[in-house]
Amino acid sequence: MLSKQELETYKEKLLVEKEELVKQIAELETPSDFGDEPGESDETQEAGEDINNTSSAAILREGLDDIDRALEKIENGTYGVDENTGEEIPKEALDVNPKLRFHPQHIKEKRSE
Repeated sequence: MLSKQELETYKEKLLVEKEELVKQIAELETPSDFGDEPGESDETQEAGEDINNTSSAAILREGLDDIDRALEKIENGTYGVDENTGEEIPKEALDVNPKLRFHPQHIKEKRSE
């Protein structure tokens, strides 16, 4: 079982990561400036960058959802517990990835199936 201090530390890490992701998403979702000069190749390139940025932002939003889920678990007292088995997730694993939802051993088992 994690102590209140450990939970607070994870919460702080998650909030810092959330803030960074929100900034990255905002940058990616800022539309390209197609400029004043018409140029088909420039506009095509910028449109392609917009598509890539939209895809990247979607991936980052998934990470943001994971952070929100972890923060919610801290608040409701279920943080650090495998969602499937109820087994405690090792602190060492949470230190590496505080968004973990499953025990690393069970993740490895699923990948090998």
